[in-house]
Amino acid sequence: PYILAPQLVSISNLFKQNTHESDPGAIYEKLYNLKQDVLALKNDISIMSIVGVINIMMQNPRSEYVTDRWFYLFARINGAIIASMRKKFRVPKNTIGIALDDSRAQRNFIVKFFEFIGIPPDQCIAFG
Repeated sequence: PYILAPQLVSISNLFKQNTHESDPGAIYEKLYNLKQDVLALKNDISIMSIVGVINIMMQNPRSEYVTDRWFYLFARINGAIIASMRKKFRVPKNTIGIALDDSRAQRNFIVKFFEFIGIPPDQCIAFG
């Protein structure tokens, strides 16, 4: 999700600047990169429908269809893919949290953060 989110923002900014009308090649390139990253995630029906919309948008980046479809695509990727990936993320069991900080209070805070994300207290180390 951390690759897709900045790409969505970047493409949205191009649409806000009407770049899709003045420089359709810029939109085409960004859509192509987005498509490749979406395809790398997983292969199911929701991904295939997103890729289909991207393919249609890439056929004629100047049309009004592109603008309308972009907002649909943005919501679909943001909701279907990014949100579900954030919900499913878990820290692997053998992860060790290591931090360096010169403040005792900050070290305690970092250890609490490690515990919050799922790292057991005996695997949290903070040096200072």
